[in-house]
Amino acid sequence: MKRLLKILGIAVLVVLVAVVAYVAYVLIDYHRVPDNQSLTVEHAPQTALETETEYQLMTFNMGFGAYEPDFDFFMDGGTRSWAISKERLTQNLDAIGTMLTDESPDLLLVQEVDESGTRTYHLNERQLLTDRLSGYGAVWAENWDSPFLMYPLTQPHGASRSCLLTMAGLHVTSAVRRSLPVETGFTKLLDLDRCYSVARVPVENGHELVLY
Repeated sequence: MKRLLKILGIAVLVVLVAVVAYVAYVLIDYHRVPDNQSLTVEHAPQTALETETEYQLMTFNMGFGAYEPDFDFFMDGGTRSWAISKERLTQNLDAIGTMLTDESPDLLLVQEVDESGTRTYHLNERQLLTDRLSGYGAVWAENWDSPFLMYPLTQPHGASRSCLLTMAGLHVTSAVRRSLPVETGFTKLLDLDRCYSVARVPVENGHELVLY
């Protein structure tokens, strides 16, 4: 009996140490992306907006490429925390790239694009999209860079670095990332670091089109 109690005591101690170590890791790793952060405009075309001209703007939440008819995300009451498989995710990203290329809007705002994430098998979705739409200027605003989330226990969501991606066939002169409020206290660790981006496109008459 003493031996059994000793084994149980050691097991409880190991679990407790693991829990404390994980909480410490989350607390130490937690950080917010800086507010009012200047963003790099990559490969910006030099075409300014013209007045009296119709342009097409498209906004698209790609749901990190995972949302299919049979996908149910755990934060929406479902059971899945990753894309169903790497193969299906790759197929989805290819289809998304084709759809965006076919549409070819002048301005494109895409949400939930992962640069690296457990849930997306560490595929660089940002790079895949910018490679497919190589004629566009691109602005990447990092939405969050979260530590490894151990929930749900059956398939931990893991770590993820996700962004808002603004793409333009027009000249974007500058862009910044603005932080949105999050929870305070300990609950901030369970809240995503939400943000929006502000991109400026010059118009030929001296004004600007500002994209939020």
